[in-house]
Amino acid sequence: MDPTSVNFPALFGVGPCNLHGPTPQFNHLSPITRWSIISPVSKGKKVLLIRLSSLGDLVLLTSALEALSELGAETHILTTPSYVGVFEGDPRVAGILLHTGDRDDTVRSLRKRHYDFAIDMHGKALTRYFLLKARADRKAVIKKRWLARQLALRLHVRIKEVSVTELYLNPIRKLLGFAGPTPLPRLKSDFPANRFKELTPYVLLFPGAKSRTRIWPHYPELARLIKDEFGINVVIGGTSEDRQLASEMFSRFA
Repeated sequence: MDPTSVNFPALFGVGPCNLHGPTPQFNHLSPITRWSIISPVSKGKKVLLIRLSSLGDLVLLTSALEALSELGAETHILTTPSYVGVFEGDPRVAGILLHTGDRDDTVRSLRKRHYDFAIDMHGKALTRYFLLKARADRKAVIKKRWLARQLALRLHVRIKEVSVTELYLNPIRKLLGFAGPTPLPRLKSDFPANRFKELTPYVLLFPGAKSRTRIWPHYPELARLIKDEFGINVVIGGTSEDRQLASEMFSRFA
């Protein structure tokens, strides 16, 4: 069953993007810091953000792009081909580097470039390795609050809730000196969702997840609530692999 049959337009898959970046330069490799160095960024400084997946997290990362844009930074993204459409054509993004699965090839690409700041927004072993190999004057790794989340999940310990967008902003505040309020995530790319501009205002929902155990089953009810109670159109999106999942999930609303 196609989700479009229940008046929810569907959007799946992203397009390709060419690898591009600044003229290669060379610089010493600085150690990774935990926000211990605070240096306000000036206009034109080059910033590398590393986030390989997943779609929802990358959309939320556009909040950090907005903050860096306000600082006048030149922002570059290291991500994977499946999600490049989130950033392609975004005026806040000066360069996109792609990790296609070959770790050594990605490292070679990183070593050809120089950045003033590099931030690992993923916090995985692979992205930490890429951060280590990147040529940048200042480096940082996002604090994912893993222990606190595990305590809340397994022992039902009450913890302070911190939004993902604020977690992304923390290193930018402390390392680059951003002092403004947390910007809302906003797509400004050639992302295919822009084809639905005639539906404005609309909400773009991504029901898929990398792991089946992370899939929230109540997106159909949420979509119906948004449409019926608030009069806002709903677009169902995701990667090409999410199409079957969304079809099954929304079939009961046919």
